[in-house]
Amino acid sequence: MSTVLNAAKTIRYDPEYFQKQHLVDAELVRQNSNTFQAASELGIRVDASAFYPSIEAYYDTGDVPFYRVGDVEGIIDVEKATRIPIEICSRFLTLKTVKPGDILFTKGGAIDRTGYVTSEGAVSRDLIFLNTSCISRSKRLLLFTYFRTAFFRRMLLRSSSQTTQPHLTITLVRELPFFSGSSQIAETVASTVTAAFQYTDVAVRQVHEAEGILFSALGLAGWDPPKPLSYTARAKEVFAARRMDAQFFSIKFDELRKRLLASGAKLKTIRDIRFFNSRGLQPEYVPDGNVYVVNSRHILEARIDYENFERTNRKWLRINERAQLQSGDILTYTTGAKIGRTAHFQFSNSAVASNHVNILRLSEGDPEYVAFVMNSLIGRLQTERYCSGTAQPELYPGDIDKFIVPFIPAAIQTTITNKLQRSEELRSRSRRLLDIATRSVEIAVEEGESAAINFLDQAGNAS
Repeated sequence: MSTVLNAAKTIRYDPEYFQKQHLVDAELVRQNSNTFQAASELGIRVDASAFYPSIEAYYDTGDVPFYRVGDVEGIIDVEKATRIPIEICSRFLTLKTVKPGDILFTKGGAIDRTGYVTSEGAVSRDLIFLNTSCISRSKRLLLFTYFRTAFFRRMLLRSSSQTTQPHLTITLVRELPFFSGSSQIAETVASTVTAAFQYTDVAVRQVHEAEGILFSALGLAGWDPPKPLSYTARAKEVFAARRMDAQFFSIKFDELRKRLLASGAKLKTIRDIRFFNSRGLQPEYVPDGNVYVVNSRHILEARIDYENFERTNRKWLRINERAQLQSGDILTYTTGAKIGRTAHFQFSNSAVASNHVNILRLSEGDPEYVAFVMNSLIGRLQTERYCSGTAQPELYPGDIDKFIVPFIPAAIQTTITNKLQRSEELRSRSRRLLDIATRSVEIAVEEGESAAINFLDQAGNAS
């Protein structure tokens, strides 16, 4: 009982808190107390936004990045973040901001996601942030890498409160042990992480260049969809569309179509070029299963998170073959905040799609090019038009069938897909280096810094 009462500032009676692996980790920290410090001892503030009014109406109406859960995965791509007016930050004093070099944690659900801030912005109430920008770059990159280790993720999981899903609290995160290695290990790890960041930067540029080529070919370079204060539609158009929502008839959709027609591109609907279009199915999750599950959170901006798929088993797959994926499929996020995200699926192992992921299989056309178009402004505007729902938006297979895809000359398509493939190669190199850096920090925690530096030297030469 005394162990239970003294185990944490917030008394924990849940048996998960005292699992053997957690006790082993705690003992390792105790035995190496000179290499671990709390955030306050490192001079790091742990905080979160606490505002509760909804500000969704202000999304994409300003210039300040507003970081949300979906943005937190490695280096935060600021260009993909929602933006809000700067006045909102001064209106709500509990809406906190972060600086370049700060680190974000997701508070609920997938609590082990960590993001490194590269541009000043505001933070949603679903995130915890650390003002690591106040410490040296090498030290904060060491911490960023430590936060990605299996060791620290177990610490996060242990500290979380668990009801329907794990949830982090600022109080307990402040008490977590942070690895404070020597300057040598910090600089060595930082060097590897910096190289990984550079690969990611070039990968992002490749995608932006591909987008620029597409828009130039279609006459959309520099085009900003019109946002009139009012517009009208004829009654016969309303009845023909079977839609009563005003948004459906916005003139920006007609303007997009006119520009695509004027470009000379050959326009085809998804229905014209596909032979399979269906949502996946709600899977039975099996942690040690041998079939991978792709759900909506694995569809990131312009790519798929292949490293964090969940699992089911072949028994479930045999009963639900319709959800089975093939390499070359096009996957679309169809429910919720990131609706419309689309990516080309390239995976050789057995996998299925969950019920919030749409599977598209083409009978003609390059699926990588088509997925890229669907994920661009061209596809996102069509998502905005055809999606439905009030509490949360939904995009159904029948809606996706109506999407128009402009086909530009094959040589230009090839230039675009080459850049996308190059981007994925660079991201793969970046992930490899981050994995090496992460493993080196795990070794430093468990075996000592000398072993970690030796590992980094050998792994760096091998890569």
